[in-house]
Amino acid sequence: GVHRVTPPPERFTFALTSNLTADPDDPNRIYLVSRNTLYMASADAGGAGRVWNRFEVNGAQNPVLSPVWSVEAQPGGRLWFGCGQGICTAKGKELRVFGRKDGLPPGPWMRLFVDREQGLWARSETHVVRFNLARQRFDAVDSGMAGASLGVRNPNILKDPQGRILMNVDNGIARLEGGRWVFVEDYEGDAP
Repeated sequence: GVHRVTPPPERFTFALTSNLTADPDDPNRIYLVSRNTLYMASADAGGAGRVWNRFEVNGAQNPVLSPVWSVEAQPGGRLWFGCGQGICTAKGKELRVFGRKDGLPPGPWMRLFVDREQGLWARSETHVVRFNLARQRFDAVDSGMAGASLGVRNPNILKDPQGRILMNVDNGIARLEGGRWVFVEDYEGDAP
């Protein structure tokens, strides 16, 4: 539902393009990124709630985690977010920052997505990766993307009912089928 949050934290303003995700374990909690800062919002049974900076220490954002670009929550309390030039994950007091040594090209990771199988996908303006849970590292899945730009204004990534990964690119939609990207551009009639 919609909750009234009072009062917001000092200097808090909600950016209209904010990325947000619901906590799958707590229906009264959401995580949101606004102005490159990660916030957590929660509501009590009466609908009143509060918003606070998730990683503020002594009034300042942890510099390792700045700026924050995107956020996604998994069941079991795992939170993923694009941080600085990498991807961070937090669970309770545990915090890990993934970077180049973990198979992750540097860059602002603008959109994260957890699929039905709890696999994490991420995209930047130039790359698409998937977290390999067994190896605890990221694998590139952007092979074959030549000619399509991932640098779109509102990047999205999702999995359709048939289990295919879809994302918007500058000239249409890219669909991952059998390990290969298929591009759906301008068409007439029913959508494929």
